Amino acid sequence: EALLAMTGRGTEFEFRGERHPALHPGRSARILDGGRPVGWIGTLHPELAGRLDLPAHTQLAEIELASLESARLSRFAPISRFPALRRDLAVVVDTAVPWAEIRRVVVDAGGETLKETRLFDVYRGQGVENGRKSIALGLILQDSSRTLTDQDIESVVSRVTAALREQLGASLRE
Repeated sequence: EALLAMTGRGTEFEFRGERHPALHPGRSARILDGGRPVGWIGTLHPELAGRLDLPAHTQLAEIELASLESARLSRFAPISRFPALRRDLAVVVDTAVPWAEIRRVVVDAGGETLKETRLFDVYRGQGVENGRKSIALGLILQDSSRTLTDQDIESVVSRVTAALREQLGASLRE
């Protein structure tokens, strides 16, 4: 993700869980650039790792070089004099919902005040229904012209949670 972000087009890339014969089932993903397949990432299949005498959790990635070369230059944006604030949010979604889709919904609903979305935990287990997962994310909020109020922050968080509920069937984790 860091390598893809350096192109200035990080949000155009997506990881979609798919099977590859050389990769561990359930631990492999196709890399897409604007919907076009450009590579693979995942854990080496355990049988193959054993035959090659490699560690069991060897990670592999393959990507078309051309997709990394088509970078965008960053544009200057003045640094805000006003503080950025973080609000953490934990939502429960179906296991099949990819992070890219969650991020898209959050960014669309967050508006101009939402500067960054960080995934910091994925949990499946006790307290979360079978077939669902808990996603914890940090929302970084900032305005360039003023300090945000509690009401401003609550408005963004409410829009984000409503969009996640309506578009992805998400619920807040209690």
